[in-house]
Amino acid sequence: MTQLLKDYLNASLGGYEARRKLSEQPHIRKLGYIDQEGKQHAVRELIMSGDLEGTNLIQTEVNATVVEGARLAKAFMDLLPIVRKKGDTYKWPYGETGGYAEIISDAGAEVPMREEDYGAATYDAKLIGVRPMITDSMIEGAQADVIETNIKYAGECVMNRAERVCLSKILQNSGLEHDTGGANQGLKAVAKAVTLLKGSSMIPDAVVMTPNAEGLCMQDVVIPQSPGTDNIVRGQGIPDGYLGLKWRVCNVVDDSASYTWEYDSDGDIGMLVLDTGRAGGIFMPRDLTVKDLKDPIHDMTGMTVTMRMDCQTHVANGACRIEF
Repeated sequence: MTQLLKDYLNASLGGYEARRKLSEQPHIRKLGYIDQEGKQHAVRELIMSGDLEGTNLIQTEVNATVVEGARLAKAFMDLLPIVRKKGDTYKWPYGETGGYAEIISDAGAEVPMREEDYGAATYDAKLIGVRPMITDSMIEGAQADVIETNIKYAGECVMNRAERVCLSKILQNSGLEHDTGGANQGLKAVAKAVTLLKGSSMIPDAVVMTPNAEGLCMQDVVIPQSPGTDNIVRGQGIPDGYLGLKWRVCNVVDDSASYTWEYDSDGDIGMLVLDTGRAGGIFMPRDLTVKDLKDPIHDMTGMTVTMRMDCQTHVANGACRIEF
C-alpha cells in the first residue's frame, strides 16, 4: 500500500496541525529512519520537525507508488524470462525444442556427439516513458491524494506499454492455434491448447487471457469441488497452479498485424497458452525508473517515469492462440 506517500505529502504540504495528527498515528509511531551517517531517528520526530524533505523518505515512497501502479498491469512481464544488461541491443541464443540420442551397441562402440542447433533473437530496447500530471497548484493546494493517484497512474501507463510490446510480439508470432468454433470456450479450450503445446514437445506452464476469457473460465470452475476455488469466491481470479498453469490477465490493446486481442466474436484471440521458457523473452537494460527528485516536493512537477525494454519471440510453437 502507498499510504505513506500520502502521509508524507500531507506532513510536508500541511501545517503544524496536520503534522501533529499524523505523528500520533500508530503506524507512524512504529517507523524508524536511518540517515546517511547511520544515525537512527523516529519518523514521527522528523514529521514534527518538518524535516522530511531533507531525507529520502518521500523519494522512496514515490518509487514504491510507481511500482504499485505498475504491478496492477503485469502479465507477460511477470511470466517471460528477463535479461537485465546494459546496452540497447542484445542477441539471445536459444536451442532446439527436443531431440533423440542414439542407441549404442554394447560392443564398445563410440558414443556419438550430438550438438544442439541454436537460433538467436535480436533485441533492440526502446525507451518507454511518461510524466505524471502534477502541477504547482496541486502542490500549493496540498492535494496529496491527487498527487499520489497520478504517480500510481504513471507506473501503470508505463507497464501497460511494456505489456503491449510483449503481447503484440508473442501474439503475432505464435505458431499454434486452437479454434473453439464457438463452443467450449473456457477451461476446455485451455486444456486443448495445453495438449497442442505438449504435442509440439513444449512444456506449457502459463496462460495469459483477456478479462472476457477469464470470466468464461471462472464460470467453468465447479465451486466448491474444484481446487483453488476459495480464491475465485474471493474475487481473486483463478489461482496459479490450476491445470498446472500460472494464470494472468492482460487487458491492453495489441498492435498485432494479424490478430485481435479480444474474446467476444468470431476470429478474436482471447488466450495464449505458453511454454514461457521457449515462447520468448524480455530484454530490459533499465527497469521502471523514477527520476531522482533533488527537491522531493517541488521537483514533482517535472518528474518522469521510464523503462527501457524489448520483447522478442524465440520458438513460435511455444505459444498457442485460442480463438473464440
